[in-house]
Amino acid sequence: MKAGEVVEKGLGYVALQMNKMVAIHTEEKLMNFLNSWTDSPKLTTMDSVVTNALVTSSSPRFNIYGNDFGWGKPIAVRSGP
Repeated sequence: MKAGEVVEKGLGYVALQMNKMVAIHTEEKLMNFLNSWTDSPKLTTMDSVVTNALVTSSSPRFNIYGNDFGWGKPIAVRSGP
């Protein structure tokens, strides 16, 4: 969405559009993606993201330091390639 569209239509409209994008990702589509990814893994880098994209990740509600993924207790959080 363009900035003017966000200002004109409001955050409720933005949330609705985001909800629509999330809803199109069905379990079948996600399973197909996962199966194809294991055949040919590819990591997304910032170079492969379009320049005018909004990238969201992580969550302030996720306690990274309180989780052990089997690699030992985390000592730092890092983002990027």
